[in-house]
Amino acid sequence: MDIDHALITALVERWRPETHSFHLLHGEMTITLQDMEVIMGVPIYGLPLVESIPSMGSWRDVCRRLLGRILPDREVGRKKNTGVLEGASIKAKWLEDQFSNPLPVDAPEALVQKYARFYILELLGGTLFMDKSGERISIRYLQYFDPISNGKKYSWGSAALSWLYRHLCKASEKTAKQIGGALLLVQLWAWARFPHICPVMRHPHQALPPGPLAVRWKGAKITTEHSMHVLRAYRVSLTSLRPNQIVWEPYRNYLGSLPAYCTAGQHIWRSIVPLIHFWVVEGHHPECVLRQFGMKQGIPKDVDTSIELHKITLQGKHTEDWAQVHAPHIAKWAAHAKIADAPAFTGR
Repeated sequence: MDIDHALITALVERWRPETHSFHLLHGEMTITLQDMEVIMGVPIYGLPLVESIPSMGSWRDVCRRLLGRILPDREVGRKKNTGVLEGASIKAKWLEDQFSNPLPVDAPEALVQKYARFYILELLGGTLFMDKSGERISIRYLQYFDPISNGKKYSWGSAALSWLYRHLCKASEKTAKQIGGALLLVQLWAWARFPHICPVMRHPHQALPPGPLAVRWKGAKITTEHSMHVLRAYRVSLTSLRPNQIVWEPYRNYLGSLPAYCTAGQHIWRSIVPLIHFWVVEGHHPECVLRQFGMKQGIPKDVDTSIELHKITLQGKHTEDWAQVHAPHIAKWAAHAKIADAPAFTGR
């Protein structure tokens, strides 16, 4: 599915870093842990992604051991960020070329796992953790798939949402020209809540494929009367929203038909917690968007989107122990002590 960058731009223009929400005519709205799990089918409950890897050796060693590929030596005089490997970032095209040959039918288990890690890494880098260029993938995630079964211990959804929040915050700055993160999630989130800008799905006669919302769009025949990929049209649509054009709870009659893994984390959908992705920590504030959970929205308290946390980057900190640096935030994530709650919304 192509990303509608005009739609993304129109939403970014309404994103507020102070509240991690889109400011719209009829109230705040945002992308939550619920959306991550229901739309993308990505697990949200588990351990945060915080470990650093000094004990695993260099990233070249990690690539050789877990992918079975030897990275070329960096050429002398090569400009910064142009080599195959820069820090933990690897060129996606080079990696794809390394696994272009089909997996042999009699492949040993060790080789199967290497191919599986490549496939998972490509999905993570191309869908959930896209960088701004779209040309590189972080091999930092490999450490969680040794062996492959270890991957299910972690909260990939909360890490991806943290990464997306950070990119939305950066993209909202006047000088920003690019954006990374799970843009497919942003697009499908908007389509679910604003049907008047959503393309009409015309499925073949067979039944819808089971799975999260993103999977159900795959292979659909899409037609639309809305001006797709036109920034001005989206700006006008979002500026002139009428109450009957907003679907606050698009999943209300949909949850029962989802696979169990799309609702497994529903006990923390309304958790007020820090979302952690290595050095990135961003606040999850469902208390600001309770209408999205069928609850009455009062005046929310001020949220803590720490300016100091936003200043943290990887520059000069490639070997930092983020588990130690972010220990207080990790403890809050583990506890899930604050769950947003309110009376049911009974109005229109």
